Amino acid sequence: MAAATTDGNISTQNSNGEKMVKEGAKDYLTGLSYTKLFEYDSIEIDLAPEKKGIFNTYQEYFVKSKRLASCVERRYTDFVSFHEILIATYPYRLVPKLPPKKMMGVDVKFIEERRRALRRWLTLVSQHPVLSEDPTTRFFLTFTGPKVHSKILEVYKRMPDEFTTSFDASKSKELVESVSPSLIASSRSQIQVIFAGVSQLRTVAERIAQRSQDYALDVAEIGIQMLKMANDPQSASEWAASGSNVWEETKVGFKAIANDFSDLYTQANNQAMVQQEEVCEKLNLLLDLLTAHQMLCERHEKGVAQDHQRALDKMLAFKKAKIQKSISGSEGETLDQLEARMMEQESVIADIEMRSAYSLHCMKLETQLVHTYLGIVTEIMSSLISVQVIGHSEMAKVWKTMQTKSSENLPDI
Repeated sequence: MAAATTDGNISTQNSNGEKMVKEGAKDYLTGLSYTKLFEYDSIEIDLAPEKKGIFNTYQEYFVKSKRLASCVERRYTDFVSFHEILIATYPYRLVPKLPPKKMMGVDVKFIEERRRALRRWLTLVSQHPVLSEDPTTRFFLTFTGPKVHSKILEVYKRMPDEFTTSFDASKSKELVESVSPSLIASSRSQIQVIFAGVSQLRTVAERIAQRSQDYALDVAEIGIQMLKMANDPQSASEWAASGSNVWEETKVGFKAIANDFSDLYTQANNQAMVQQEEVCEKLNLLLDLLTAHQMLCERHEKGVAQDHQRALDKMLAFKKAKIQKSISGSEGETLDQLEARMMEQESVIADIEMRSAYSLHCMKLETQLVHTYLGIVTEIMSSLISVQVIGHSEMAKVWKTMQTKSSENLPDI
């Protein structure tokens, strides 16, 4: 349940009866940096063993929150219910979209990709200065009872949206007085350019990671084939070799250096995994955030802005009807009834205009949050360079060792 407090905030109670206060849209980004964003929380999601339902098996996840020191089991449907509540409560905020549910043909690759996507989704939610403090988020990260997907809807579905609970709503028009359509369009265009660039960087980074993986498999195959030849029990006949010991000495040399290719495989494979986690995943996180910003802009245009236009059109229709009634005196609604309906519509328009202003105010804050997150680009580039330097340096050491062994163990020619 929700109730107003003496300071104008909204007091709510979570499932444990704890009193929590939701504040309005303050300028919470003052002094906030990318590094500080990650102090809000750190999320880990690991695969739990598959479980069998009535008709089929289903996947669960171990969800861990560092801030709340919690570890709970969640299904994909639990994330869906949580997402539904967040969108309803925070229509003017950056709520990322969930990865899709695959109905058929679920394989290991899909399961792993969705695990990563869910971790990114929950990371963005748990690090958001407003969403992270919502009681629904705490509930999702800590509740250990059964049927989470239905329980979260039961407890929070009737919660009012943020506009209704925010003390900033009443002064939202003042907060956006200096905002112009051209300013919004320019900012949105810039973010679209960033999105395009980051998308291309992600594509290239994934190709680099895949090349490292392919390289790892290739060097492993070299070692496997060398061992196969080295372990061949056959000896070259006098007729075939004519007294030459080159092949027998070569097999000895192969045995001496073949295992080093396994070390190369390990180094290259590790490089691919680090590249995926430290570069590709962070680029994906940024893309998820930028996509959420695009969706936020679309919600404003298709939601509040269109509602405002429809309300104005309805008011115009009332005014036309009033004029026609005054001129013709035709039957139908009386002038008093039309006046009453126009007054009601004025109230509706005023509410929508306040919502529109509040939406713009939140869009400003959320856009600033996007720019704060852009600090991750520095971290990504640093990781990209570091992965290549360390990875190639470690592999160079192995190659150097193999070079020495090769000169010592392979026959002179």
